[in-house]
Amino acid sequence: MRYDEYQHLIFERREKGILLITINRPEVLNATDQRLHWELSRVWKDIDDD
Repeated sequence: MRYDEYQHLIFERREKGILLITINRPEVLNATDQRLHWELSRVWKDIDDD
């Protein structure tokens, strides 16, 4: 799965199949904009496909 298309989410694979997702918009205290809202709605399908 390609997670590099996400602009505001950072992905880190951990042991035992855990995928850590971090919101990365510190300049606005992780406030949601249109792009982040789209990413948060899309990420669950991509994880499921993964």
